[in-house]
Amino acid sequence: LAARMFSAELYRYRRCSDGKTPPSPFLGMCGDSTDIDSLELGILQHENNQGVPTYSLEGIYASLCSELSLNDEEMIAFPLSSFERLSSVAARNGFNITTQSPFRAYYSGMTRANGGRNSDRHKHSVKKLARALGSPDGELKRDMDREVEEKVRLLLPYVWY
Repeated sequence: LAARMFSAELYRYRRCSDGKTPPSPFLGMCGDSTDIDSLELGILQHENNQGVPTYSLEGIYASLCSELSLNDEEMIAFPLSSFERLSSVAARNGFNITTQSPFRAYYSGMTRANGGRNSDRHKHSVKKLARALGSPDGELKRDMDREVEEKVRLLLPYVWY
């Protein structure tokens, strides 16, 4: 949705040859370029010392600019921060549809099939699962399920409401 909004803004800009672009229809909607991290938009870059994740839309923005053939003047008029703002506006003013987590269904089925949470088979299966997810000690960590969910869930685009 943010890419479509960005394209619409660029189209409005290109249509006004006199330099007097009318006000954006997205003005006044909540959302700011600084909301990217709190909304977890873009590509995860790293987590800081407090475990707070940092996200970036730079790669998506660069691809979008390339596909839309922005010239130097347009790159100045539509910097990365404008795309970040539109992404935030789309996230805050749209609604999101996601599928159910496949990890939870898998884990529940594995627990039932292995005789319950405290059975030896279940403990052995959990160790195998944890190792498959990258745990060297065979222990499931609190956020491992979230990491798996983010990698495998289907995420449909935001739908404008």
